[in-house]
Amino acid sequence: MFGPESPIGYRNPRVWELLEAARGTLHPDSLDAIYRSLMPIFQADLPMTFLHPGILHVAARRRVRGLSSPYRAEPTVWMEHLWLEDER
Repeated sequence: MFGPESPIGYRNPRVWELLEAARGTLHPDSLDAIYRSLMPIFQADLPMTFLHPGILHVAARRRVRGLSSPYRAEPTVWMEHLWLEDER
């Protein structure tokens, strides 16, 4: 998304260098340093922003089990982790 052929039109050579460095390492300390270097650039450039807040509404019957917050609150995404409790 932030490379030379960015579909959003954002082009910053330093960002591209840092992202390439991140792709080339798996070392957690190196990745941390790279992402810490990216944040001030993104804060200054603000390459994108959300135009509206993401709002999610979830409704389910009491029989549906396996929904939890915040990680499994969306039933359509976590369908394989849900089950129905027997009615008594």
